[in-house]
Amino acid sequence: MVGSLGGIAGALLGLRPTMWIMTGLLAPCSLILALSPMRSRRDLPVASEPRPAATVSGSQ
Repeated sequence: MVGSLGGIAGALLGLRPTMWIMTGLLAPCSLILALSPMRSRRDLPVASEPRPAATVSGSQ
C-alpha cells in the first residue's frame, strides 16, 4: 500500500518532488526515538535467575 502511494505520487508530482516529500516525512521519525524514554536506556534489563525445574514425585 505504501509503495503504491509513493508510485502514484511519483507519477503525479515527479521523482524529485516525491523524494523531497518522503525525506521531509521520514526525517522527523528519528525525533520520536530522540525524545522518548529510549534515549535514557543504556543497558538491557537484568534477567532474573532461572528457577530449577519442578520435579514430579512418584513418577518412577
